[in-house]
Amino acid sequence: MIAAVWVLLDFKEAVVYHTSGEFPVKLHFFSKNEAYEIIYVGLEQEILISHVLNSLPADDTNRLVILESEQQASRLSLDRVTAYCLVSPGGTVNYYQKAKETR
Repeated sequence: MIAAVWVLLDFKEAVVYHTSGEFPVKLHFFSKNEAYEIIYVGLEQEILISHVLNSLPADDTNRLVILESEQQASRLSLDRVTAYCLVSPGGTVNYYQKAKETR
């Protein structure tokens, strides 16, 4: 949960409201006209989290997905991911996006 708070703090100037979430969402927050979910994916939880989130109705919420390692991103199949995050023990947050596939 502390990693989700570190991510939230990166948006502190723009946050209008925040609240706790239900599994697998740790926190929800609103910034101007956008809604965000902060989701934590533990090691070996990629399939579970993908299944749960993909079974929810689609909406316009932006997803910030916290990972334990960068390699987890390739094992996730999620829509509407704004960024993947790695959070250091000291609270530094690094943001990543998956490369777009070209055909």
